[in-house]
Amino acid sequence: MGPPTRVAVATFWESIAFALNSIIFLLMGFEVRLPDLVAYWPLILSAFLAVLLGRSIVVFGVAALVSRGASGIPAKWRAVLSWGGLRGGLSMVLALSLPPTFPNRALLIATTFGVVLLSILVQGLTMAPLLQRLGLARTSRGRAEYDHRRVELRAIQAAIAELDQMTHTGDIESLGLSRIRSDYEARRQAVEGDLGRLRTEHDELEAEDLLRARRHLLTVEKTEAIHDLQEGLANREAYEHLLNDRDNRLLPLTQKQDRPDPGSTPAAGRFPGLPPVPEPGRLTR
Repeated sequence: MGPPTRVAVATFWESIAFALNSIIFLLMGFEVRLPDLVAYWPLILSAFLAVLLGRSIVVFGVAALVSRGASGIPAKWRAVLSWGGLRGGLSMVLALSLPPTFPNRALLIATTFGVVLLSILVQGLTMAPLLQRLGLARTSRGRAEYDHRRVELRAIQAAIAELDQMTHTGDIESLGLSRIRSDYEARRQAVEGDLGRLRTEHDELEAEDLLRARRHLLTVEKTEAIHDLQEGLANREAYEHLLNDRDNRLLPLTQKQDRPDPGSTPAAGRFPGLPPVPEPGRLTR
């Protein structure tokens, strides 16, 4: 499939998933009664804590087994993986699928819904503060302003390019377009001045931009290799060789962005950048 078709298919399935999840919560709303949640709150809280404990044991246990000195999963990442296991639609579908004659069916449904509710409210609402606390999602004031200005510059440049097209096609009287262009050029110069000032005040911004550019270019190379494979312009062996090479080059750049604890960096090739590409003519999800 070409890129437009892939985007359309992905959007379609995302819409279907959203609709089905909405139906699941609606059906759960028909089944669960508020008095049951209040009556079973000790059991719901115990189940919620048990789920957290079980996930933490699995995450930290598996991480300890696969760790090899400096190639292990950083402790901060393990904490995020443990706390990020939100419960949702699948567990509620399993509870709702129980036959009406199943013993303690109402208790199981209420407990499941209560755990899901706590998961969404407690873990979901605290994930961003946790990432900030662990230093995995730092956004400095200078970085935020810099990103804002850069997006504004891209919008202005797109408008100027459209003005060039309008001038070429003669859609609007040229004198009026000249006045509009002057306004946009003045705005562009002001934004470019702000960006230069921010780069001077925050030395790390330029280095981060170069890092982002390198990651983007490597991703573009991988995307082109995927296209060549799907169009029959490259064989799978050549594709896999290029993909592995670009993944190995992407990994250090990703680690620099994440800034894990010293001495706890994932091994090369442990976390690939993209999943394997399906055979032409087959769609996987």
